[in-house]
Amino acid sequence: MTGALKVVATVASEAEAEMVRGRLSEAGIHAISQRTIGGPEWGTSGGRYVYVDEADVDRASACSLPMRSRSATRSWRA
Repeated sequence: MTGALKVVATVASEAEAEMVRGRLSEAGIHAISQRTIGGPEWGTSGGRYVYVDEADVDRASACSLPMRSRSATRSWRA
């Protein structure tokens, strides 16, 4: 990842984030996930944002991701 990271999905759990990351990986897109709130004491529970490089947002959108959030305002610089 070389540019800003953009949210392409918001999911309910770590397991769901892993499924989304797997689908993106199959399409050749590197993705990361991060907890939406809370800390380590929450374990694997809690929502997650799934991020991809801004250059991959359009390709990721074609992957039929759950709760897609193409217009999400959250982004990070890598």
